[in-house]
Amino acid sequence: MSRPAVDSFGLALPPEWVCLPLDAPAFERFARQQRRTLADRGELSRPAQRRHELVIRQLRNDCVRQGVTLAAVFATPLDAGAGQAPDLLAATCTLSTLTQTGLATDLPLTVHTILAATSRTDRGDTADIADLEPPAAVDLPGGPAVKLVRMHRVGGDNADGTSGVRLLAEHFLVPYDQGRRAAALTFATPNIEFAGPLRALFDELANTLRLFAGDDPTDPTPPVGGDAA
Repeated sequence: MSRPAVDSFGLALPPEWVCLPLDAPAFERFARQQRRTLADRGELSRPAQRRHELVIRQLRNDCVRQGVTLAAVFATPLDAGAGQAPDLLAATCTLSTLTQTGLATDLPLTVHTILAATSRTDRGDTADIADLEPPAAVDLPGGPAVKLVRMHRVGGDNADGTSGVRLLAEHFLVPYDQGRRAAALTFATPNIEFAGPLRALFDELANTLRLFAGDDPTDPTPPVGGDAA
């Protein structure tokens, strides 16, 4: 008997992560509330405020375009030292589904075919996206996956001479349903200076991803201090 089709995902995020509403009016209310919350916890520098606003707006736009199932954001002020405005530590998480149709391919979406596609030397990286590491096959509890580590640049040139925001991103592509689909889990952060500990956190969270089908029992196991989402 064939296995039932995957019908839902499970991901455990710490309680500090907040789910992002994708409906336009709800998103604007969320963005205003984020600004108020961060202001109450310490006056952020203007670059930090702009960076956070740009990141969450870019995240929302990407989610709407790509049919994302889950979007979440984490943000907290960082003490920058005496006499300096706090900076911001922030990260985002999205979970979506890739299909053969959406990728315009008849090939099954397996670890091997995804690796081949993402490892092509003629893929044409631009100034907006660049691989930091070669694509790699990894084993997650949710299934075999392809891991991509990339640097993204979002936003254009600003009036103050700055040029958008650089985002360090980890993408995990997990094939399922006999290669017809793949779960696409992405974590990103503008805090490149904290790449080491944040990448360790992203890897830990990726290991909580589960794919459920039919009568599969829900695995509620969260990371330490976290809740299932």
